[in-house]
Amino acid sequence: MKPLILLSASLLLPTVASASQVTAQQGGVARWAEPKASACGFMGERYPAIDGTCFYPVDFQAKTGIHEIALYDEDGVQHLGSLRVLPTDFPEVEIELDDDRLVTLEGEDRTRHGEERQAVLSALSVSADQPQFELPLEGPVASIPASEDDFGSERIFNGKATSHHTGRDAPVSVGTPLHAVADGTVVLAADHLLT
Repeated sequence: MKPLILLSASLLLPTVASASQVTAQQGGVARWAEPKASACGFMGERYPAIDGTCFYPVDFQAKTGIHEIALYDEDGVQHLGSLRVLPTDFPEVEIELDDDRLVTLEGEDRTRHGEERQAVLSALSVSADQPQFELPLEGPVASIPASEDDFGSERIFNGKATSHHTGRDAPVSVGTPLHAVADGTVVLAADHLLT
């Protein structure tokens, strides 16, 4: 009778399997490939796996240290693991602009920027049950040279205003073809004050 009771008790336990540890720097991406995944969990969000693999994008301002991650296998079993976030030393880049109104927003410019920012945030807030792209991704141009003013750099405008660069610039000449990194749908195209 005791073995039956133990077996019954084990059926009530949550379905959690073995742990794994992955590492990424601030602004990087960690990958957990085994077992084959149907979904991933990180920072309170659950999202679909890509080709059976979990990718964990790490914000460039993420707190360094250990964070819990999850991988949900094809049977829905949750596998818990940890993501060690290492610090990244992003450079400071000083930029001088001729038009100081782009540095210190006031009046109509401040209102316009607020409205444009809301439009961008709305366009980015997409929830999906399926990945919105497939691997491999391709670069927008054949080669993007390394630059100090790259993703994560702290930009200092006219010696006072600062912001972090959250994109990747592709310095190309007029007429150079640019390609999308993956198939998709354009959700916002506009002439914004700052972006």
